[in-house]
This record gives sequence, C-alpha cells and structure tokens, in this order.
Amino acid sequence: MEAVKIMLLALIMLVFSIEDIFTKRIMAGHLIACIPAVAFCAWINICLGQITISGMVLGLIPGILMLAAAGITGQVGTGDAVICMMLGIMMGIRGVIAALAGSMFLLDTVVMTGMAAGKVNRKTVVPYIPFLSAGTVIVLVWVH
Repeated sequence: MEAVKIMLLALIMLVFSIEDIFTKRIMAGHLIACIPAVAFCAWINICLGQITISGMVLGLIPGILMLAAAGITGQVGTGDAVICMMLGIMMGIRGVIAALAGSMFLLDTVVMTGMAAGKVNRKTVVPYIPFLSAGTVIVLVWVH
C-alpha cells in the first residue's frame, strides 16, 4: 500500500509540474479531480498508523499560509498553495515542511545560477510546482 501511495503522489506531482511548466498555472478542475486520490492517500496513512487526523490538519498550515500570501502579495499562485495543502494532508506537517525547504533550496539554486548567467531577472516568472515536486521526491526517498 505504501508503494501505491508514493506512486500516486509522484504521478500527481508530475502532472501538475508539467502543467505548471507549460501554462504557468494550475487548473482548478485538475485540483478538484485529485480530491479522491488525496482522500485515498490519507486513508492509507491513517490505516498504516503513519499519520493522525490532527497531523493532517496541522499539515494544512503551510498551504494555508501560502494561500494567505497569494491573496496578500499576488506573488504566490493559488494553485501552488492548494497543492501544498494536498501535500500536507498526504505527508503531514513534517513532510510538507521538509518538501518546502527542499524545494526552496532547489529553486534558489536554479534562479541564482540563472541570474549569474544572465538568463533570469527579477521579473522572470518561474514555475514553482516542479521544484515542490523535486522536494517531495527528496523527502519520500529520504524517509523511505
């Protein structure tokens, strides 16, 4: 069951990464379509004793903060925040924070390298979900 959950999570993140790279946005319909998969992963986590319901609720906090940042600054995508909440439900607070930290490290490295090479400037829109996906994979490989 654990392998099914990891493969499902990886597939979801791959699809959203491709969508973010090519369109620079995440379609609301695609997010809604993932609700059954998120519920299935949450059910597996509860059955395996890997997370509690309170752990899932705590896992929503980083995504809620991102959603607030999206509303206040407009610099964070709403889709990014919703995907972060989905990850929080599936991975818990520790997992989603580790994935966010890994993604920010990777994003900063790529952007700084791009700036040094003159390919990226402050106005360049960089899709975030591919980096969040990579951070999630790092966490899943590191934990398992």
